[in-house]
Formats: sequence, structure tokens, C-alpha cells
Amino acid sequence: MARLARWLAQAPMNTIDWYVPRRLLLDVDAADPLRPTPLTHLLRLRLKHRRAIDLPLYAFQTSTSAPHVLRAARRLARVSRVASPTLAADPAMIHSDPLTALPARNSFLRTVTPFLRHLAQ
Repeated sequence: MARLARWLAQAPMNTIDWYVPRRLLLDVDAADPLRPTPLTHLLRLRLKHRRAIDLPLYAFQTSTSAPHVLRAARRLARVSRVASPTLAADPAMIHSDPLTALPARNSFLRTVTPFLRHLAQ
């Protein structure tokens, strides 16, 4: 944990610069409709193969991302071939908690572990 804290606090790249880069936010906003738009074309985002997606889908939503993450995951499942997405949420968590919360209190770990075990079968 101490190593993680040192890494996240280092300058000039701190956790905000690493975790929420402007381009990531721009790409996410542009891709949100899940279809090609003038903005996705300008950014060269390829959203044409969504109907071919047939991979397992896991989505975890914190209070910081509510209600957008689960809403987007459900929408992706509807426009793709994702059979039954695994959706989880913890409104008591903030965005960094899945990475930093103690395992005994980490609802992300409690939900992602069975999902990953199922994939390994």
C-alpha cells in the first residue's frame, strides 16, 4: 500500500493526471452513443463492430460513476451479443476504492472474483 501511495503521489504525474486524462474523458463521451458520429469519426474511434461483441462483460459502478457505468453496460449488452453481463455497484465507494479498499471491505473484489473464476472454468 505504501508503494501505491508513493506512486500515486509522485510529481509531475499524480493520481488525477494518471487516472482521468482529458483524452480518455473525451473518448468516453464521444463513444457514449455506441454508434459512429461525426465526433467519433474525427477522433478515429471505430464503433462499427459492436454487434459482433460476444465477450463476457463485467461492470462495477461506484458513487462517483453512478448511474452512468451500469447504464452504459446495459446498453452495450443490448446492442451486442453479450449474453448476460455481470453488473455490480457499491454506492458507498468512491472511484479509487476498488483499487485501495481493504480486501475484507472491498465489494469490487467480492464481485469480480466469482466473475473471473467463472471465466477460468
